[in-house]
Amino acid sequence: MKNFTKADGLGADVILRLLYDGKHNGIWISAGKGLFYMDLEHGGEIRSFGLPVPVSSGIFDIKHGPRGRLMLIADTGIHLADKRNEARPKLAVNKITVDGKVCENPARLDIPSGARRLTSAKR
Repeated sequence: MKNFTKADGLGADVILRLLYDGKHNGIWISAGKGLFYMDLEHGGEIRSFGLPVPVSSGIFDIKHGPRGRLMLIADTGIHLADKRNEARPKLAVNKITVDGKVCENPARLDIPSGARRLTSAKR
C-alpha cells in the first residue's frame, strides 16, 4: 500500500472528496484548498489544477459535469471547471550551462545557433 501526502504534491493531508476518471484512468482529489489529479497511468503522479478564487476556499464534492467539465461543490456554490486548467509550477533558473560554459545570469541569454547541449539548475 502506498500513502500519498502533501509531500507527494497534494495541497493538504486531509482529503475531502475523490472522483474516479475512467476515461483517463485517474483520480480527481479535493484536498485542502485545491483540486488535484492523480494520474494512475504514470505511477500516481499528482498534478495541481488552478481554480477560480471563489472555489479555492474548499471543495466539498466533485462530480462529472457537462462537456467533460467538472462540477465543484463549494461553500460558495457550484462551479464548472475545465479539466485542462492545470496550474504550472513556478520555476526559477539561477544557472545555465551551454556546451560546458556556465552562464551565471540567465535573465538575458543568447544561445549560440550551433549549441549542442543546454542544461539548467533550479533554485
